[in-house]
Order: sequence, then structure tokens, then C-alpha cells
Amino acid sequence: YTTLFRSGLLITILRVLTKTTTKDLHVSSYYYFGASAGFILLVIAAYLHLTRGNAFQRYYLRAHRSALDTDLKHPFQRFAFFTGEALRILRYKHVFCHCFLLTLVTAQQYVVIPSVATLAIDFLGNGWFPVLLILVFNIGDVLGRGPLAMFYVYSLRWAWLSTLLRFLVVAGVCLSVPPHALSGRPAWMATFVAVLGLSTGHLTTSLISYASSEVPGRAKETVGYLSVLSITLGMASGSAVSYCVKALLDRTA
Repeated sequence: YTTLFRSGLLITILRVLTKTTTKDLHVSSYYYFGASAGFILLVIAAYLHLTRGNAFQRYYLRAHRSALDTDLKHPFQRFAFFTGEALRILRYKHVFCHCFLLTLVTAQQYVVIPSVATLAIDFLGNGWFPVLLILVFNIGDVLGRGPLAMFYVYSLRWAWLSTLLRFLVVAGVCLSVPPHALSGRPAWMATFVAVLGLSTGHLTTSLISYASSEVPGRAKETVGYLSVLSITLGMASGSAVSYCVKALLDRTA
């Protein structure tokens, strides 16, 4: 999961590099999407090559199979089994709180990143400021998942408090869009985006790491799936709310 967000930083750096090649926004976009598509095709080709190799097949055949793999062959049986197991695990207050916070933290991010943040005044010209804002967010996100998550002591109470305080950061991002009060200086938007990135990285990494700490061994895998589902729900709900926020900002412009 951490690798996913490191790739976000790398893809933003790619956008910066392709943007420096030409002043034409359309041409630089073609370079960016062309390079991204080429890399995706390369990864697919590498995956297909490796899975057909002898080493992969040898270790795959030796891998442990759970009851879900050996006893439940039909997809609906698997879905029903997982649903029942997930509902049972969510009765743990500890797990439910972590999954709820994961959904909320992810939704807060997608409400304003990238949709609202890119509405800021382009102080640098030629579309550079929005691109650099996304770079700032991704750098903060990586730092939050790495050094900050490693050395800052985690607690569920702190997670609740910081998640609620993040609503102020989200509001700050919205107020940094013209013609609102904080839109006149680039430092406001950059600061809010950086704080959002740092807190997103730290909270998501900590919540995923500690979500399964109070459940028995076999249930830990189910908690991992629930964490992924919580993040996916946060992405979907945050993106949906961002349309409403953007429409509201456009009406007040």
C-alpha cells in the first residue's frame, strides 16, 4: 500500500519532467500519458513473463491454500463467506473505528485533491502552480508514511482528534480558491496541501498497521481486506462530494 503512494510521487515527478519539455500544454500532456501508458504495458509484459517462469510456478504450487480457496469454488459462495466473516469482524469496536477512520481520511483527501486544489490562482503561469501543488501533496504523503509514521507514537485518540482537525485543513484549501479570503497568497494553499499530505500519509499508514492488532490470527487477513474496502469507499465518496464542493465554489466565484 505504501508503494502505491510512492508511485503517486513518481508519477507527479514524471508530469513535472514532461511539462518542462515544451510550453504547449497539449503536447506535454501527450508525452505524460504516452510515457505512463508505455510503463503500464511494460509492467504487464513483465508480469506475464514472470508468472510463466519455473520459479513462480514452483513457489505457487507450494503455497498454503486456505479453506476459502479449497472448499468454496463458486464466486457467490466466496462472496457470502467473506461477507459473513467481515460482518463478524466489524463487531470488534477496535476494527470498526479503524475502518471508519480510514474511510473518512481518504474521503477528506479526495474532496479537495486534486479537484479543488487545482482551482487555485496559477501564480507561476503556464499551469505550473497546480502541478507543483500535487507534487507538494505527494512529498508530504511519502514523508508521512515514512519518517513520521516510524518515529511518531500512534494512538487511536490522536487519530480521532487529528482526523476531525483535518476538516479545518479541507476548509482552508477551499478558502484558498479565488475569490475567497486566502486566495491572494500562494503560501496558504501550499501550506494546507502540505499538511493534508503529511497527515494523510501518517494516518492511513498507522490505521492500516494497527487495525488488526486486537483480533485473532486468521481474522487479521479479513481486516486487511476491510481496510482496502474502506479506502475504496473513501475514494468513491470523497470524489462524489468533490463535485458538489466544486459546484459550490463555482457559484460563489
